[in-house]
Amino acid sequence: MVFAVLAIAAGVGTFLLVNRSAPVRFGPPITLSPDGKLLASADNGQVFVWDVAGHRVLATLTVPGSSTAAQPAFSPDGALLGAVSDDGNLYVWNVATRRRTAVFADPGSGGEISGFAFSPDRHTLATFDSGDYVYLWDISHRRLLARLAPFRVNSSDNNVLSGAAFSANGKLLAISLSPFGQSSSMPGAVIWAVATHRIVGKLPPDTGGGGLAFSPDGATLALGDDFGNVTLWDLAGKTVARTLKDSANTGGGCYGLQEVVYSPDGTMLATDDGCANDSVLVWDPRSGQQTAVLSGQTRLGADDLAFSRDSKMLFAGSSVGGVDRWDIGAATVTATFAERSTG
Repeated sequence: MVFAVLAIAAGVGTFLLVNRSAPVRFGPPITLSPDGKLLASADNGQVFVWDVAGHRVLATLTVPGSSTAAQPAFSPDGALLGAVSDDGNLYVWNVATRRRTAVFADPGSGGEISGFAFSPDRHTLATFDSGDYVYLWDISHRRLLARLAPFRVNSSDNNVLSGAAFSANGKLLAISLSPFGQSSSMPGAVIWAVATHRIVGKLPPDTGGGGLAFSPDGATLALGDDFGNVTLWDLAGKTVARTLKDSANTGGGCYGLQEVVYSPDGTMLATDDGCANDSVLVWDPRSGQQTAVLSGQTRLGADDLAFSRDSKMLFAGSSVGGVDRWDIGAATVTATFAERSTG
């Protein structure tokens, strides 16, 4: 059984390497709700809301029109939970009442929503479609605010949107572009000022393709590429501050990094292992050194990662289904969250 565990927190966006020949599906990787009490997991078109402390499922939400694992995301205040369905719509629930409160459809002609992200203040929703456009919405009034189209990926181009992230203060929105392992002249990522809808930064070609995340202090954008590396982009200087390279990458066998996550205190960066070693890598982004390798139970290419609020634990997708909670210092699993769907 494939078990995907997915959620979102303030400052963390959505990302997933996708197949251009199929409808694009973006899903935010796993994380806790902002208060650290809830975890969202998905399987077979159902979303499970977990009580982390009690290791029990509090609610099971059915995603209409979806037979595969949906891609859910908490709003940064934990009040809302959204999920993209196979029918191309975004469904939103009130977490407390478990009632569905809104449905968003792609405003493009015949388009489908591929992914989404809530802004940190929860007032704005960003959605993405398979036509490679980004839309900004007023959540409360379900009103379209803007369409962002810095480039248009045509049918002969292998590039495709592969991830997105809001900065922690909500002022910036970054979009990653995947060249699917091929050389490209397109930027690795594009950064917008949310208020003005203007492009304020572009990362070098061939730096995108996987997950991306702003550092908690807003100084750096971390961007995974199609070759197992992570680029740390200095936002103020508009330059590459550092590149993190997996030591296992000796010239082949590495794939796009689906997940790049900062710890809440900003002292660690966790990535899935693009070199197919069934591991999660933990880095010190300041020195560029690997500080831990979590392996043994973690799913190959674990693109589902989230730090605990105190930065001592890391939640990661497991090879046996569900999610393992790792003690980073001891490199051991302290709990597993797994639930079979009933649908």
